Amino acid sequence: MIRLDTIKLKFPADLVTTINDASFVREVRSSGGVEVSDKLTANRIGLGCKSIEIDNLKRDVVVELSAKILKGGYFDLININTVNQCFDTINSIGIVKLKTNDVIDQAMLLRADVTKNLVVKGPLSQYVEALNHLRVNNRYKVDTYRQKNNNGIVFQGKQSSFKERMIFYDKAIDVSRDKLLQAEVSLPKLLNDFSHVLRCETNIAQLRKIRELCGGGNSLLSVLKSDANPNLYLFNKVKSKSVNLELFSQFDGMPFYQVEKLMGQQQIIKELQYDMDLIYQFIESRVRGNVSRYKRRYRSLCYEMQQGRADAINNDLLIEIEQQLKVA
Repeated sequence: MIRLDTIKLKFPADLVTTINDASFVREVRSSGGVEVSDKLTANRIGLGCKSIEIDNLKRDVVVELSAKILKGGYFDLININTVNQCFDTINSIGIVKLKTNDVIDQAMLLRADVTKNLVVKGPLSQYVEALNHLRVNNRYKVDTYRQKNNNGIVFQGKQSSFKERMIFYDKAIDVSRDKLLQAEVSLPKLLNDFSHVLRCETNIAQLRKIRELCGGGNSLLSVLKSDANPNLYLFNKVKSKSVNLELFSQFDGMPFYQVEKLMGQQQIIKELQYDMDLIYQFIESRVRGNVSRYKRRYRSLCYEMQQGRADAINNDLLIEIEQQLKVA
């Protein structure tokens, strides 16, 4: 079952039966005496409903919302069983009235965060450390999750046409700072729901990628009914791009000069924090001519060292993440 957090969707304006004009700001623009834009916009409508925009010329509505609109049911996210509640809640706010069933049938997704709450066994920092060992895959940029003191990691593809993006982070820290959410849901309940939760999100911001990753369609209903698993797909893709080499072995049978050479290479890798981009730059700045042989060697050694640091533990943790991602 696909579950969504933040989404942006569009549906026909005739599915809105009532509009409270006082709640909207109207903006009309003209060019050469011809009206080119006429929109009604309402922002920060309520918890989980970021904006509603009604285009009077195109006759469509764009809504941005998150699973926080489910309040006490936030953990369950937007799914086929909770989606009605999302639009019923919008109706209860009183600024618009929507034909809930028709909106669900006809709405098209423009952007979506496909999300999974992974309830893990151990400290979240250990899982993030294990995920960091996938950093050796230089086809992905790996960054720290950009929230103060949060324990997270971001994988972003380096493709020019589309940036694949997957985030893992500590959801308990996130909800403990959310005062708007706490105004609707007690902090003890939130911490109980999200204790030991490693949140996984795949951010999809292109229509074609929604179709590719979420089961072939862009409609909200088709995505929610899909058996596709974008989080698992991207996680396995990140893992599969890492080099599959034998584990690093120590110095048995090696002449001393080779030991010295190897330890020097290892020190370079450590100083550059296992970052393949920095390692490549260092090699290119020091080696004249063809550097391919050096790059291959350092990439292989970097992977061996990553594995050798805590291979068994990290493999177990990555396997646990993978198994949880498989669960609907």
